[in-house]
Amino acid sequence: MKWIEHIVNVLFWIITGWLITSSFSIRGQEIEILNDIEIIRTIRDEHIVHQLLACIVISVMLFYANFYNIIQLKADQPKAKKIIIAISIFLTALAVYWVIEHHFFNALLLPKQITLGVMFFYFTVSLSYGLLKLWIFSQQREQNLILAKNQAELNLLRNQLQPHFLFNALNNLLSLVNQEKSPLLSASFEHLSLLLRYVIEENKSQLVPLTKEIEFVKNYCQLQQLRFEDDEVNLKLTVHGDPTDKFIEPGLFIPFVENAFKYGAEPESQTTIKITFNLEKTKEISFTICNHVIDTLKKNQGTGTGISTTRKRLELVYPKKHTLLIEDSDIFRVDLKVTIQ
Repeated sequence: MKWIEHIVNVLFWIITGWLITSSFSIRGQEIEILNDIEIIRTIRDEHIVHQLLACIVISVMLFYANFYNIIQLKADQPKAKKIIIAISIFLTALAVYWVIEHHFFNALLLPKQITLGVMFFYFTVSLSYGLLKLWIFSQQREQNLILAKNQAELNLLRNQLQPHFLFNALNNLLSLVNQEKSPLLSASFEHLSLLLRYVIEENKSQLVPLTKEIEFVKNYCQLQQLRFEDDEVNLKLTVHGDPTDKFIEPGLFIPFVENAFKYGAEPESQTTIKITFNLEKTKEISFTICNHVIDTLKKNQGTGTGISTTRKRLELVYPKKHTLLIEDSDIFRVDLKVTIQ
């Protein structure tokens, strides 16, 4: 709990501050014998106490500045930068104390070795404290990922019966369709069957080949186009680069394509939907989709579950390894870049 951590911090500063000031402020001892009883009095130097307190106050700022620097460290971030910042914070704290010492204390009674030792002690403790917090954060995040994965697998198992049932039913219906008399109906069943097959069979693994994911998008677009006349939807799907040997989290692109057809395509209207996969960079998948939003379809606002779910999946699967920009006005445009292994 946060309040326990705050109490521990306060106790740490009280105890260490008392030990440091009581240990290093001793100027000498007096021994007095009264009635054959030896009495020892410890004499402390008030100036040294003030210098030690000033050193501890600056150490507090050093401690938490360095602690904040350490806990900002990310797994994919170069550690050399954080090390340089930590050393800079330590040297700055030393310089500030020595400037204060020369300007505000007439007698420089506190040896520089003690100043250096006190600040270095708090500096190393702040390093350990920050690294401990980082480890705790990483463990919590790992646990959250495991829980999210388990929940997703549970949801998949719960919904598995429905896709299988639909897939088998579609195959049965397809066998009853006269392909010569109803070519569009036959094509619809065929594309829908391919989509369900992909969802059932290919999505069992965490990552799928990008070639199959692009094929999935193509099949979905072809199924959607069957609702329109040939000249109503101008679909431009282009792939730049080689998609082979690239793998991606399944189903990341389809919510954006679905949104484009939902708000950018209407019977008896002409529209253009542009979908581009840029794969020219070895470790990056760039996906762009752009379409004009039809005014009469704006009122049909959905729940936005598909896109919001995709955002969460990107954060879980590709943390700090993706950028997602969405422009949603008269033009609906999505730019998604994912860094892959």
